[in-house]
Amino acid sequence: MLIGQLSFDELHAKMAYYTNSNQIQEVMTSIADVTVKTLEKTPKEWSGLTLYIFDDLFRDRALSTYRVGREDDAMTFRALWQKRPEWGGMILEMMKESYTVHLCVDEDEWYRVCFYPYGQGEDFFKFIRENPPVMNASQNCLIST
Repeated sequence: MLIGQLSFDELHAKMAYYTNSNQIQEVMTSIADVTVKTLEKTPKEWSGLTLYIFDDLFRDRALSTYRVGREDDAMTFRALWQKRPEWGGMILEMMKESYTVHLCVDEDEWYRVCFYPYGQGEDFFKFIRENPPVMNASQNCLIST
């Protein structure tokens, strides 16, 4: 181990994983040999979670067709809730409060999702294209819909 850095085993031991998917839980447990907890076990404070959402959100309508005010590639909280009503409770709240949210819509298509509370208008989510992220946060939440 290098001074001031954690070894892989120490870092791995400090990471926590949560999911809503039995498939993700099985794969992570069998391949990576990590414990994956259910969403109900997530910490009450979500701002420290890094959220990874796997969903073909733009299958029926291209992201470029969504706009909020002057913001391209953005969707209001209400529009996202209507598009994915199953996200209505916990997942949308986690997306609002988590500092880092990644959305994977295809194998090579990832977006960073940022929430903007809009004082005078509607709150919205902005989708920013990104390279596949590295999973290195201490608390990771994997959502599959």
